[in-house]
Amino acid sequence: MKSSIPLILSLAAVLSAPAAEQAPLRDKTLVAWVTPANLTQRGGSVLTIEDGEGHFDGIVFGEVAPEKWMAGSDGFQRTEMRQDAWPNETANDTTFVQIAIVYSGNEIITYRDGAEYSRHTIKEPLTFGLDSTVVIGPRFSGGSDFFSGAIDDARIYDRALTAGQIAALKPNVPSEPRPWAWWTFDDEVCNDRMENFADTRLTPGAEVVDGKLCLDGAGGSLRAVHPANLPERSEADSPTAAHASPTAFLYEPSAGIAGDVIPYFAEGKFHILYMLVNKGAEHPGGECVEWHQLTTRDFVSFEDAGVALPRGATGEAEDLDIWTGSVVVKDGVSHAFYTGHNASFLKQGKPDQVILRAVSRDGVHWTKEPGFRFTPEGHASYHYLATPQSKVPGACRDPFVFWNPEGKEYGMLFMASPEGGGLAYAGSDDLDHWRLDEPFPVGKRFGGYECPDLFRIGNLWYLLFSTFDQNPGWATRYLSSPSLQGPWKSPADNFLDGGSLYAAKTVSDGKRRFLCGTLTSRKDKRDDGENAWGGRLLMYELMELEPGKLGVRIPVEVEESFGAQVPIALPNSSNGTLPYPNSRMELGKLPGRCLLNLKLKVPETGRAGVWVGGSQKEGFRFFVDAATQRMAWDRGALPLGANPEKERPWRPLKFQPGDTLSIKIALDGDAAVACVNDNVCLSTRIYDRRENTFGVWSDVAGTKIENLALRTRAEPQPR
Repeated sequence: MKSSIPLILSLAAVLSAPAAEQAPLRDKTLVAWVTPANLTQRGGSVLTIEDGEGHFDGIVFGEVAPEKWMAGSDGFQRTEMRQDAWPNETANDTTFVQIAIVYSGNEIITYRDGAEYSRHTIKEPLTFGLDSTVVIGPRFSGGSDFFSGAIDDARIYDRALTAGQIAALKPNVPSEPRPWAWWTFDDEVCNDRMENFADTRLTPGAEVVDGKLCLDGAGGSLRAVHPANLPERSEADSPTAAHASPTAFLYEPSAGIAGDVIPYFAEGKFHILYMLVNKGAEHPGGECVEWHQLTTRDFVSFEDAGVALPRGATGEAEDLDIWTGSVVVKDGVSHAFYTGHNASFLKQGKPDQVILRAVSRDGVHWTKEPGFRFTPEGHASYHYLATPQSKVPGACRDPFVFWNPEGKEYGMLFMASPEGGGLAYAGSDDLDHWRLDEPFPVGKRFGGYECPDLFRIGNLWYLLFSTFDQNPGWATRYLSSPSLQGPWKSPADNFLDGGSLYAAKTVSDGKRRFLCGTLTSRKDKRDDGENAWGGRLLMYELMELEPGKLGVRIPVEVEESFGAQVPIALPNSSNGTLPYPNSRMELGKLPGRCLLNLKLKVPETGRAGVWVGGSQKEGFRFFVDAATQRMAWDRGALPLGANPEKERPWRPLKFQPGDTLSIKIALDGDAAVACVNDNVCLSTRIYDRRENTFGVWSDVAGTKIENLALRTRAEPQPR
């Protein structure tokens, strides 16, 4: 539903004004020179124009009848279904044919190589305006059928061309009249030569080869957006600009990639150490991995202390890379136990990982201790050195040091290579001399316990650790036990986010506990990219909901940093209810950084939620699903399980039909965090916010929305 929804007046300074109108496109001609890779494919498009409301017209191959070209449309509203008399396509995969479809009033005529192919009448033509989007590959945005083949030239005219004009057209040659939009695929950017579509992007499976757009039929597509659909963004709003994240909550370094987090509390401050990765040929080994440090008192304002632990000075240093670890404070001195890594050692048959130490007396300046070195070498329960049976050395990384009250000693958990997997344990009386024991009794149910963290709440110990699976992705999980000796139990849902929070550890000031991890990125910073390691920092407040069950929320201080709430009024006629199945209410445009609050009364069946960034058709949606008892992010993605590497995250969420859920969504550039009932969160990346509109939606009737409000403040907080 695209309409002018009234907002409370005070919101006017926050949301963008609508773009100016342009002359609508009613009569038109779509033309493409194309060669199908095969004649058995069904339902892909070589040129589609959409209106942003779910309506489209396009040149579609084989959807209704095999081997036939047709004027495709939403719900076949402008499509002729009787196609038996139409000629079958016979072109092989090296022969280009011109297909043109003319829309003239209530008549649609298709031409093949300048000769009339089909003609039919329709009830009413479709009009295109500022919401125009062009797609090539799928029949429509979010469609599951894709064209396979090559396209030499694709163009749209803002009028109905005559048969003679169509016959005179030549691929990659200008014409009179001039096209309204025109793609010749002269370079990988695929710009519209008429500059009506400012933003053109290819998805994996689409590439330009010898001036042709080649599509694989399995997801490859081109999408071009009209300038009116692009959000107005200042440099400060850009996710890649310096200080893009103005708080420690979703901190993004101005250069490099943030990795594993090592938090600790001392002298009234939270110290947020983290791995910073910079890649480039100027670094030995092709990348530089060091510890950097932030300090904060409230996870809003912060100080950037720069490099805490620099990498080793030479290419032969054991700590050429500074990998993750932990910090423990003893007698006023901070001891950082960290992993030294040098990938070149593996080529020499030597272990590439070792546990080292540095100390600091002020929490800012650190001194490495060259005399400290710890490995599991020589212990029968661990594989560390290469052997004839196992030619690859074992692991020795991610040390977590803590006070063990049961053993009355300092304990160290770390990733090693015990038989079958698990965690190693070492004990010490003084932090200097360590005794390696049998593996920690946590079991071998997981492939690895990356970046372990251990703490106690009430009568239970909690062990946090990270894993990577195709689905859900890079995840932080937990177990609990009344004793360090076990038994360690897992709740039904042992995740602290979805598949986007990795290497998270906790820090406490003695009153509250916070979870600090990495909001992972996607490959090539594309929304259809695979899950990738590292990205931005993400900070939650962590609490025990009941014995054995943990929850997280956006810290209150962070919520308040977004400023005062501005109510958003829904249409008076709606009474806050989405009255029909597949109802949509668009509510305006979003700033780059904001916090959206609402209460949602969930339906008995179906899904309901909000879209943020994008459009009604292709917005990033956060929703709850009554049927599957889930909360999820998506963007017209394939069904769960279709491609786990590229899926959006989801979490189990227990609720009853008719329950009212409190939902908060924090947006900061390309980062998005949703929180339900202040105890369960789900984060994701949203790189391409396109139109940047937002609104509420439901695929069933009767969903009720209340207390909708927006908070926004973009002033940077570093000092």
